[in-house]
Amino acid sequence: MTRLHFYAGVFVAPFVIVAALTGLLYARTSQLDRLLCGDELRVQQVTGAPRPLTGQVRAAMAARPEGKAAKTLLPPSEEETPESR
Repeated sequence: MTRLHFYAGVFVAPFVIVAALTGLLYARTSQLDRLLCGDELRVQQVTGAPRPLTGQVRAAMAARPEGKAAKTLLPPSEEETPESR
């Protein structure tokens, strides 16, 4: 029985280690995004009046004509918090 327990541990341990490492990476995704792509996630300065949503989508489609607009996420209003969505 001891030998069976030893071999089960030898075969299962690599899977447990991989699961632990990938789980750690998944849990830290937002920190990794900020570290690796921080300059692409923030805008330094916003000038001018806000554009309507349809104008923004048209500008994005003009910049990347090969792409598709699949989904548009609106920011929460001043009365609405992200938790109330």
